[in-house]
Amino acid sequence: MAEVTPKKMPRKVRRNYDEPVKDEDLLEQAMKDEIRKKAKEEVLKAKKADAAKLLLEKYKEEELAALEPAKEYVEILIDIPGYSQYMMVDGRSFAQGTKATVTREEARSMTADMDNAWKHETSNGGAHMKDYRAPVLDGAAGASSTLGYRKLMRI
Repeated sequence: MAEVTPKKMPRKVRRNYDEPVKDEDLLEQAMKDEIRKKAKEEVLKAKKADAAKLLLEKYKEEELAALEPAKEYVEILIDIPGYSQYMMVDGRSFAQGTKATVTREEARSMTADMDNAWKHETSNGGAHMKDYRAPVLDGAAGASSTLGYRKLMRI
């Protein structure tokens, strides 16, 4: 049998920008300024295109949310028992005591997960309540208020 050797990808050479460009001294200062201006315009054009693409995706999500209520974004308070510091949903982690902006579908799922976690905690006799830290959020009047699990908004 013939020996199979893996194909090597060409190595990407990174340019060291501290080194002068070959024959750069042959260019006049006016030409260098023109090239700098062109580079700036191209970078700005690419940045604008990226921003426009991201904004288009955002607007598409908002329009989809208007048509499908399940895709609407809502805020939810993460309130889980002391045996956990965070919860994972779709590969994203949400820390205890924080507010998260998620879709209504995700909020329902997260609320169910938090409810199950609290049921588990109470079925164990509250073994981890000494580790529990209730979320503290700023109130409307600027004073902080503590929102425990029982005051969590149901979706």
